[in-house]
Amino acid sequence: MSFNPKEYQRAYYLKNKEKAAKVNKAWYWAHREQALKNAKDYLFKHKEKKYANQNQRRRKYRLELIKKLGGKCKRCGFSDWRALQIDHIKGGGCRDKELHQGWRGDQIILNNKTGKYQLLCANCNWIKRYENNETNKRLVF
Repeated sequence: MSFNPKEYQRAYYLKNKEKAAKVNKAWYWAHREQALKNAKDYLFKHKEKKYANQNQRRRKYRLELIKKLGGKCKRCGFSDWRALQIDHIKGGGCRDKELHQGWRGDQIILNNKTGKYQLLCANCNWIKRYENNETNKRLVF
């Protein structure tokens, strides 16, 4: 049986997680400026990869949400995911957006069992907003 340094390092880390965390935290605070500079440099060098990963993750969540909500517009049956929007049945989307920013909002919708959301195409969503007087009061129609 041959010695595998990666397996050894992994086993050691798993046995000594707390100790490693304490050492890493101490190093970070002793070299905070350098650590922040390194993180900033890394993000700058790899921003294309970072944005590609973010976009891939967002698309995955969006497609999961669309699938969970039926995959087509509730009013007209349109099914192209690029024009489908998640709609709050009783309005209040702006309040929800303020409370649950970012991907957490998608997670909340994905795990929601109250039936508070529906899937509408962009046209049907705007028509519903106009009919229910949910549009921005500053906009004149």
